[in-house]
Amino acid sequence: RETGRMILEFDTIPPYGILFITSNKKMVYQVVFDGISKNTHDIDFVQPGQYGFYYLLDEDRDGKWSTGSIFEDKEAEKIIWIPDVTTIRANWDVKSKLDLHSVKRKE
Repeated sequence: RETGRMILEFDTIPPYGILFITSNKKMVYQVVFDGISKNTHDIDFVQPGQYGFYYLLDEDRDGKWSTGSIFEDKEAEKIIWIPDVTTIRANWDVKSKLDLHSVKRKE
């Protein structure tokens, strides 16, 4: 089956966290960002279809969403829901610019 290429660009270098890429409400890819060096990422061999995104600000760097605690006065890790949807086509390179600053953060 023929595949495409997804080229992701952020408006800024994202803080340490994980970008989750979803298709049909299921997580299909995850990309870890170290918060230092890169604001782009390429994913090869992506099946054609529509993909959505959300970004986890992984403050404790454990690779998963951490809940808060009312006993320790600690908030849950923030999730940024990105409203953009990207459509991948076979044999195409599709560039998507993801804006982390102007989207609503789930608190």
